Amino acid sequence: MREYGWESLLTSVISICDKRAIRVHNMDEEYAHLGRKKRELNHRFDEVSMDLLLCISCLNLVNSFPPFDKLKLLRLAEYYPNELSSFDLLYLEDELDNLIHDMQRDERIEGLKYIGELCKKLIETTKYDTYRYRFIYLLIKMVLILPMATATLEWEFYAMTIVKIKLSNSMRD
Repeated sequence: MREYGWESLLTSVISICDKRAIRVHNMDEEYAHLGRKKRELNHRFDEVSMDLLLCISCLNLVNSFPPFDKLKLLRLAEYYPNELSSFDLLYLEDELDNLIHDMQRDERIEGLKYIGELCKKLIETTKYDTYRYRFIYLLIKMVLILPMATATLEWEFYAMTIVKIKLSNSMRD
């Protein structure tokens, strides 16, 4: 959206605002929020994080995987070399084809909207441990665990900072 869809979105929003007599700010003007550093989304995350997020977004289940990009999902799997070897990636590619086929034809899987629902359905139908979905299930589990693991690590670093500051202040006292 940031790279290709912004202009059409902005045109739609301005059109809606004009119809409802809502004032639209000039988007070409320089904007700086007082009291905070100016941050751009493109520079907020490093390239690996952005690539990881883009790859994860390919697991969007709405409308039976319309944004599905097998190459991005295989690249996502490459971020986990300890869990998925290069040999496993060959099987994963076949499993991804099977999943797309099943998402569009199996009424038990059809219509799911969230990755968690898919994971749950793979367990309920006992497909998670079959040759058709073993590596997909592993990839989905890793994607579901990633936000929690990241938040936990950030919280621990934050807690360490508090302890460090408190110890530093008490040493001065």
